[in-house]
Amino acid sequence: MTEPTTKNLVKPVTDGESPWTKELQAAFEALRVAAEISRTVQKMTEFNGKDAIAKTQDSDSLAIKMLKSDATPVTIADLAIQAMLLTVLNVTFPTYGLVAEESADQLRNDPELRAIVNSLIVDHARDNTYAWENGCFAFSTNDTHVIKILDLAGDPNGDGTTKPTFWVMDPIDGTASFVKGQQYAINLALISDGVEQLSAIACPLVDFNLAKTPLSKFTDATVPPASHPGTFLYAALGEGSYIMPLDASQSPIRLPNIPPNAVSRPYLSTTATAVTSGKQDLHQQIATSLGATHPYCDLLAWVLRWVSLALQHATYTVWIYKNPNRHAKIWDHAGAMLLFREVGGKITDVNGREMDLSTGRTMSGNRGFVAASEGEHAAVLAEVRRVMGGEQ
Repeated sequence: MTEPTTKNLVKPVTDGESPWTKELQAAFEALRVAAEISRTVQKMTEFNGKDAIAKTQDSDSLAIKMLKSDATPVTIADLAIQAMLLTVLNVTFPTYGLVAEESADQLRNDPELRAIVNSLIVDHARDNTYAWENGCFAFSTNDTHVIKILDLAGDPNGDGTTKPTFWVMDPIDGTASFVKGQQYAINLALISDGVEQLSAIACPLVDFNLAKTPLSKFTDATVPPASHPGTFLYAALGEGSYIMPLDASQSPIRLPNIPPNAVSRPYLSTTATAVTSGKQDLHQQIATSLGATHPYCDLLAWVLRWVSLALQHATYTVWIYKNPNRHAKIWDHAGAMLLFREVGGKITDVNGREMDLSTGRTMSGNRGFVAASEGEHAAVLAEVRRVMGGEQ
């Protein structure tokens, strides 16, 4: 067995005295491994339209994309990354709750799939001292550990959100674009007493140089060369948002705050959205009234929409669900919203309510999203309310 190696890399830092420094470092180390797992899975695939089929020596028919009970896709990358993150965080912070999107359902009666997921974790974690020493060695001896650890957080009836402090994770946000070889994000957030305290996001296909350039058009198809290290973004409550290359080859850069008034930049010029669902007719009406380009940053993954807003690639987002009874899932937004708030963003639902992360896995206290800078949010919300009319 190869001994784990220690890499001398720049570490994420904040300008203040964050009480979550240990948690931030753990998130960074684990997300580096997660990003490598995701890259490996993408290299294992042949992309053919909407489907991705694994290229393995043992089987050329193993579907990388599987369907869950709600007909949404899940991949071996989702399962391996989530299991690895859960293991590291559970060992390092045993008193914290754990909340994640995926369950072990696809693995329970499939030993072949279980072994593949297990080997993905072992092959990547053993090269990272932090991950290996914080529980990932368990995968090297028993592939049923994958099921055991996924059951800690993937159960909809679990109690992760009832703990005062808990981790929230989305192992692959944007699975449908991931299986096409396009953009995705790996999201990790720390919530304490219902408040976002820490955001850590790996964006393996986000070009670091593009990310630093405000008002850059950013879509699912905006993919850098394969040699690009990707981008890591993070935020701590009250201490700003930061960006650095995912390989930590450069020191972190604090993201600038959004200008406080519309005079200093094009007024509400661009949207961060997705055109695959939601009430697109209403979204377009709002954009037209505000004089905004819609869509501009067209991104399936919600985490990447929050990233694009924090980087000032886009100036606002509005999301009105087709089904008024549908609610957001916590792992698509927790932490990533903090990234935007820490640069001067304001986020409410379409009724103007503050976002509530205390309602469990589903954000049932809110309907949709309205996000813009502190100075511009009221104007956007007013337009949303006007266009929606009597809808609630």
